[in-house]
Amino acid sequence: MASKIPVLATNAAIVIADNHSELDLIEQNEKEIAEHPDTITKDAQTGIRKAEAAALLWSKPALYGVFAWILFLFLVIYFMSALDGQLVYYIYAEFYAAPQVTQANLVARIIGGIVGVPLSKLLNTWGRAEALLLLITVYTVGLAALAGCNGPASFAAGYVLYKTAYSGLFFILNVFVADTSGLYNRAILIGFTGIPTYVSSLAGPPIVQMFINHGTWRWAYGAFAIISPVTMLPLAYVLKMYQKKAEARGIYTRPAKVDRTIWQTVVQHFVEFDFMGAFLLGASFLLMLLPFTLHGASKATYGSAQFIAPIVIGILLFPVFILWECYGLPSENGKYYIRWDLLKNRTVFGACMVADISFFNYDAWDSY
Repeated sequence: MASKIPVLATNAAIVIADNHSELDLIEQNEKEIAEHPDTITKDAQTGIRKAEAAALLWSKPALYGVFAWILFLFLVIYFMSALDGQLVYYIYAEFYAAPQVTQANLVARIIGGIVGVPLSKLLNTWGRAEALLLLITVYTVGLAALAGCNGPASFAAGYVLYKTAYSGLFFILNVFVADTSGLYNRAILIGFTGIPTYVSSLAGPPIVQMFINHGTWRWAYGAFAIISPVTMLPLAYVLKMYQKKAEARGIYTRPAKVDRTIWQTVVQHFVEFDFMGAFLLGASFLLMLLPFTLHGASKATYGSAQFIAPIVIGILLFPVFILWECYGLPSENGKYYIRWDLLKNRTVFGACMVADISFFNYDAWDSY
């Protein structure tokens, strides 16, 4: 039987025994793996236990095949992203509404940026295969909505769905690579997932031109609304199949069903996923950034109330978010939207700062 594969520490909220509480999250993870290499973590959340159980059953040929398929899926996702970057100019021209399209892009980027943490909670409490199926559905609906949109409003709705699911799919595929790789080779495997960008960057513009010459920009979105689920659903099936195998062999057992009313279930999920924390953080960033788009569209000047008020409210919402995380959540929950013990880790904090600077640099020059 294969040894248990470590779950990505920055993604998984791993629950370890109380006698390990003095260790940080990464040390807890590695110590638990060393002590119990061939069993799943008993006290971990359901999604983590499913991933660990499936990891115990992967054969090398199956794992290599899945890795190759994931690399192909990254190519599909990057291709759609490359096409989208070119198609937006044709959308500007058709709708005569560049500001509305830009605002939709901004909203989609903010939602896509904050979706990672609640998605990680979904992965941990629900499961990788189930979350992947949900994201494939949202991604396909978003692409279909873009293909059939008839104005800036319908474009904005489809684009938010598409970009949110795009960020989630990118995230969950990287999580799977982390789930099935050791600490020493994880970085190089995740690095391999960026190789398809070379292909999509070179082939994207000619393919966009082909769609424009022989059809319309809508067909680009419509074609990938068909291609994406056809290529992604097999991975969800394989993940689910290995979960079923683990269950059949007794490696993983379903948690006992808890009798709750519908209202109790809603409240439990509201607390579990910290929807209030996600709302406060997302609203804070949205209100701070959206006025700059309005100014670019000449709808608000720097000295107008329409520009100043959202920024002030957005800045004030950020300490409200911190207070909610510290004092607003039920004390027995312990599942904060952002893990403060992770942020205190110098490696994690440094990685976040480097990522922030890199994204800032990219977005500063990319539009030009």
